Amino acid sequence: MVATAWQDDGTILYEMPGATLMRIPDVGGLADTVAVYSEQGFTNLAWVGGLPGSRGALVTLCPGPCAGGLSLLVADFEADTTRLLLDDVARGWYTPTGQLIYVRTDGAVFAAPFDLDALELTGPGLPLFEGVQLNTSTPELTVAWDGTMLYATGGQTTQGSRELIWVDRSGGTELVDQSLTGATYFSATLSPNDDRVALAMVETGGTGVSQLWVKELPDGPLTRLTTGSSPAGRPIWSQDGRNISFIADNADNIILPHARSITADGSSEGVSDLLLEHTRPVREVFFTPDERGLIFRQGQANTGTADLGLMDLQTGSIDETLLASDFSEFGVSLSPDGRWMAYSSDASGRPEIFVRPFPEGTSRVQVSANGGRSPVWAHNGRELFFVDADGVMSVATYRTEPSFAVESRDQLFSVSEYVGILDWRAFDISSDDERFLMVSFVGRAQMSGDSERIILVQNYFEELRERVSN
Repeated sequence: MVATAWQDDGTILYEMPGATLMRIPDVGGLADTVAVYSEQGFTNLAWVGGLPGSRGALVTLCPGPCAGGLSLLVADFEADTTRLLLDDVARGWYTPTGQLIYVRTDGAVFAAPFDLDALELTGPGLPLFEGVQLNTSTPELTVAWDGTMLYATGGQTTQGSRELIWVDRSGGTELVDQSLTGATYFSATLSPNDDRVALAMVETGGTGVSQLWVKELPDGPLTRLTTGSSPAGRPIWSQDGRNISFIADNADNIILPHARSITADGSSEGVSDLLLEHTRPVREVFFTPDERGLIFRQGQANTGTADLGLMDLQTGSIDETLLASDFSEFGVSLSPDGRWMAYSSDASGRPEIFVRPFPEGTSRVQVSANGGRSPVWAHNGRELFFVDADGVMSVATYRTEPSFAVESRDQLFSVSEYVGILDWRAFDISSDDERFLMVSFVGRAQMSGDSERIILVQNYFEELRERVSN
């Protein structure tokens, strides 16, 4: 089905091949190109929905097969940008109550406050109900402007829960822990000595907000770290394994995404410390090996506004120009010796992997030859792993003397079955460099015990107003 939306200014939005969003007057005439999302690393435009005033639209995009991950974004026509709103969300509708009603990929429905002028979410999501049927990327739910809602329950044919998987270089798989099922995992990173894994996950039947947990490997306890109502994700371990930094939204009355730190053993009882707040959204951080510096990325990766900066953790001083350009730089990773910085850049028109000296130096070497994201250095000082534009785990071998140079590139296995965050690391690597830690979808043919029903709700916005005011 072709994604289309009729806007209130008399234009129609529609998709074309290459995840391209087009716009044409409803009375006929010439069409213009709104965005070519394939150039930003997306392979599919799954859905588009208009917004009041026609200055923007909601779009659902997939970085690979839509069964492997969906993201809800907002296209801002005046700014000519498209910004991420929520990962693992199939569709959204703006309502006259000032809320964005959205359906997650597990069939749960939420409402979050949405600023129609700024085209951004201004608070966390409120759980409404569960059990909406999804067929791959299509939720069987529709919301009309008069408050009428129609949806189908049961019979899920898309992904259900997720599992943590070890994947070897040949693509062979093994469960990390049989107990790690029944939740929605967004990301997972290994501690420095591989004895624990930090998880950003949403509990089944919980509040729907991503929180941080730590799992002792191979079969130890699962400990919750963050406990608030604010989303937490993208965990990175300190070199000594004592603390975990992460990205938080709407924590401590800080609206913009920012970086925080929390003890990894759970002793802080949910209390985290502010690590970095900035005038622009902070989307990822990475510690230098000596832990005296913090590399951070501010801005959206898919809008050409992502830049890399460096914070001195001893003095608190910030250098915003570590790597700033007219393009996006993201997915940063430092080599084990701290001499080289790998990152993705869309300077060539699509994301590719580059390496440059750290902390100083302007020369760069392109590592990938067929697109690239999620660079992760091997511990052996000879290899750099990444995901190429075909959705294949790849490895580049390199030398550093007399200068950095790529010696070979090889493809290992397809990652189409695994969850990946487009602008951040999609995997982690064990200390022996032989196994990849990844998140895998688990298909479910039927939601637990639910029969297929069609439900009609009228005047739902009245109920929504009551719920958001309480």
